[in-house]
Amino acid sequence: MRLTRSTFVVCLAATLLASVSAWAADKPSFTGAWEMNKAKSDFGQMQPQMVPDKLTQKIAQKGEAEMRVESTTTGARGTASTDMKYKLDGSESTNKNQMGEVRSVAKWEGSAIAISSKREVQGMSISLTEKWELAADGKTMTVNRTMTGTPMGDVVTKTVFDKQ
Repeated sequence: MRLTRSTFVVCLAATLLASVSAWAADKPSFTGAWEMNKAKSDFGQMQPQMVPDKLTQKIAQKGEAEMRVESTTTGARGTASTDMKYKLDGSESTNKNQMGEVRSVAKWEGSAIAISSKREVQGMSISLTEKWELAADGKTMTVNRTMTGTPMGDVVTKTVFDKQ
């Protein structure tokens, strides 16, 4: 069988379309209302008063480019809310919360979102690295976080969320 130029172009276009579709399928949507499942979460060596009793997140994701995360945390230290916006292309995002300015770089790593953040707290430089992942059914989200530069040393946590 001889391959004509038009057949070649059609085959090439089909292959490219399949590749782009497969790539896009790797990027899930984190959009939705999420509530922490405390029983499945692990806060490691965090001081008990720092562990939230309740943590909810409302996530609005714009395709593969941006994500907004509105969080409300309730615990021994009261209730706190944050509103963070991330660009998911690896460029820096700057947000402000009760503790000051937070500079973050968020990017896709396969189907997960990796976020690296830095902030100054009471003269200390705190770094956070996070990896956000969705379960295959899209009903569970896990955020693995490592905080460095804290008075307790490195703190590793895993927060599991259930979609509401």
